[in-house]
Parts: sequence; structure tokens; C-alpha cells
Amino acid sequence: MKPLSLNPLWYCTAQAVCGSSHTVSETPCQDAVLARVNGPVLRIVLADGAGSAKHARLGARLACKAVMSELIPSVVSSLGRNHLIEYLLGSLDASASQLAMLAARRGIDQTEFASTLIALVATPTQVAAVHVGDGATIIRNAKGLTRVLTEPHHGIFANETFFLTDADWRNNVRSVVIRDRITAVIAMSDGLEHLALERTPRSDKDSVCTVPFRPFVEPLIGIASRSHRDATNAVHSLLGSESLRRHTDDDCALAVAVRRA
Repeated sequence: MKPLSLNPLWYCTAQAVCGSSHTVSETPCQDAVLARVNGPVLRIVLADGAGSAKHARLGARLACKAVMSELIPSVVSSLGRNHLIEYLLGSLDASASQLAMLAARRGIDQTEFASTLIALVATPTQVAAVHVGDGATIIRNAKGLTRVLTEPHHGIFANETFFLTDADWRNNVRSVVIRDRITAVIAMSDGLEHLALERTPRSDKDSVCTVPFRPFVEPLIGIASRSHRDATNAVHSLLGSESLRRHTDDDCALAVAVRRA
């Protein structure tokens, strides 16, 4: 498997694999992920199709493709904090509109294309993300600080989350911009949440926060920082491992990008 980019600024790869539960039920992988590097600009789009949606696989793929096509690298690199978030939200608007129009042409409800959506961009001076639903993103800066950028968003009930095809998706979207030099990025679907994240008490002891689970995150970033080939092989090996399958039977999508020193 070839890496996605030979650009020297980032080692970057993205893959999605079918979960064992979907293999047993002969359901195709409903996760989708795209990653692109253009000059200093990194773009990642990831979607997890809703298991209850008839066309979840197509919806996730179309959502990723539509958002990625809206994110023009030269525009991303030119925008400041507030305008960048609006630009990212605009890409989700465009994707949601395309799915709604396709559903109308087919005479079905747009929720049949339901999927979560993560869109993340990084430039030399900032990183920004918009996120609807579960899954997560993790970043590391030039000082070696690793943190969760966006965490999973679940509803009141077990396994409940939010989708780009929801009429009120803008009420449930989370957005964040951080001005910093980012050296590593990880984006994942919910199949990997329990491996990559942990809940820990805050300093005030009255609440908890979501942080990266270092035994999972640190080796992945370390291997991916060696070369494009190592980044691709590391993700491929992880997603195909028996140890992963012992922890999750869900589809898994994963993107890893490490800035070359």
C-alpha cells in the first residue's frame, strides 16, 4: 500500500477497515477517510456512516469527498481564526446540501445517508477542526504536548450520536482553532475511541476530561514520524491486528500525519 503523499512536509496516511461484526453480517465498511497534503497545508476528512442508515457507506464516502473538494489549500492557508471556522462550516453545509439533493432525486429521506463528519486542517501556524458526532482528533505541538482537539459527542442514550444529515446538525457541531505549530495529527472514527482515549479527573477533582491514552498514541506517532512508508505500514498493521479486534468489532477509520522535522 502506497502512502497518500510524497510531500516532504508531512508523513501522512489514512485507511478504513471493516469491523468483524460487519464481516460476519456481510455488511461493507461504512467508515470513510481522506487525507491530503498540499505544500504546508494538511487536510483530513473522516466520516462514520450510521449503522441504521440504508445507504450509510455511500453517505460517508460522498460526505468526505464533498467536504474535501470544498477545502482549497490556498484558501485554508490565507484565512484567520474566525474566517477559517466559517470556511470549514461552509464545506459541511455544501456536503449536507449535496446529500439532501441526492436523496430528493432518489425519493428517499436524507437520513438514509447519515454519517458523522470530522474536517480538520493544519497550516504552519494553526490547526482547526469542525466535528459532528462521535470519533475524535488528537494533536501534538512542537513542544511535545499531546492533547485531544475534538472529543466524541454522544447523546443521552447508549450509542446515540449526531449526524451531518440531521436537520439541526449546526446545533451539534463543535469547532476549534488553535494557533500553534502542530507536529502530529490523528483523526479516528468511534471504533478506536476506547483504545485512543481515556477519561481522567481534572485538577479540581469535581469533573473529568478526555485525554489521549499514551500507550496507544505515542508509539503510533513515533513510528509514523520515521517515513511515509512507516506511517502507512503502522496504520495498516494496527487496523489489521488481532489485538485491535479483541477490543472492537466496529469499523475503524484512522488518519495519521506527522510533520517532518
